[in-house]
Amino acid sequence: MKIETIFLVFAVLTWSISSTGESDAQDDIWKAFAPVDSTVDAELQDWLENAYLPNLDVSEFHLRSRFAAVDSGELDRRFKLSFDDVERFGRDASRRLIYPETLNLSDSDVSLEMFPGVAYRIAVKSHDVGRNSGMSIVRSWIMENGFTGRERVYFEIQPTGEIVGFFSANPRFYSVRSTPTDGVVVISEIDYVGYRESNPRRVD
Repeated sequence: MKIETIFLVFAVLTWSISSTGESDAQDDIWKAFAPVDSTVDAELQDWLENAYLPNLDVSEFHLRSRFAAVDSGELDRRFKLSFDDVERFGRDASRRLIYPETLNLSDSDVSLEMFPGVAYRIAVKSHDVGRNSGMSIVRSWIMENGFTGRERVYFEIQPTGEIVGFFSANPRFYSVRSTPTDGVVVISEIDYVGYRESNPRRVD
């Protein structure tokens, strides 16, 4: 085999391995929410319209809702892994974490797809476990350009697997709640502007 051919084969293999590695690294971030099948969606529609929406605290600002599949145990584990990686962020003189000026991404980040095509990459900045309740509580940063660290991303995971969460980041405001079906949550988008004007202290 000619030496030029050997170098060409080596170059192609090196590029192929490098490209695959980059692709894998980009895909490593864990996606918390998955679509539900049409049967589950249909089964929960009555609950959504007759129980959930009428009792939603901010029903007057409700824009849309969807169901998503989530493994609460795995979500809790991923949140803890993300928090274990928190030292990649800097701290101020009081040892408080500082939202990075240049985004410091990690494979431990978690992807929250609120609606198809609307996903956010988050990193957990604080994690607490209720002393008596065993409830896991996390607060997160949105690791994307255009966000400041002042946005509020909050989740509670009960030992029973029940999930409560909210995501407040102008112009988006989402609520996440468990449904009567195990492993399924309802994600609702709320009119941020309308809600903020009516509840300025709760949002800002």
